[in-house]
Amino acid sequence: MKKILLAIVAIGIILGVFYFFNRKEALAPAAMDQNSAERANVENYLRENISKLSPVQAVLGGTWYVVSSTIDLETNSGMVEYEDGHIQETRNFSYTTGEKGEVTVLTIDSTPNKSGITGVVTLSPTCSVERVPPDPNCVPKFYSTSISIIRDIDKQIMKTVQSDEKGAFSVDLLPDVYTLQAQGGKVLPRCGEVSASVKSGQYTAVQISCDTGIR
Repeated sequence: MKKILLAIVAIGIILGVFYFFNRKEALAPAAMDQNSAERANVENYLRENISKLSPVQAVLGGTWYVVSSTIDLETNSGMVEYEDGHIQETRNFSYTTGEKGEVTVLTIDSTPNKSGITGVVTLSPTCSVERVPPDPNCVPKFYSTSISIIRDIDKQIMKTVQSDEKGAFSVDLLPDVYTLQAQGGKVLPRCGEVSASVKSGQYTAVQISCDTGIR
């Protein structure tokens, strides 16, 4: 009799453990599906209503459209970048959802929140022999070229900018992690990729170096 009771208890424990782990695995995809649905609802709401939600009016007959957005599901907030073909806005927003995950209220802040990347592109070496102390005529030179801004999470090119005659550039971007790829020549110069993390309300400074091949 004792052995039978022990067997029943053991079977109960095994079934309990099996139920726990299967329930946990079932709940995880459900939570992911719910998060994906909420994110999609917010993105769609922004796209469909950006003209009414924007605290500023479009100019020169343009119409606002969403370029990109980031959403924090834990705080029910995010940042949206939108433009009308003439000017561009980057602003924070907050939202609330109903029982079915639909957006009930979404408010865009009246104060712009700018963030992005600034930097300089240089060419080096510029002399075949590096001297000590360094020769003032052999310092790196500024490089004017196009730069592709690639979002790391999906490898999408978000923007392409041009550095000026002093190699300088600046671009507004939403908070995220990006890779910058400067355009080199067919053979030389060769420009290395640079990674940059953009935080809300801040501009990240980078330097892109391009190899001239001079040795």
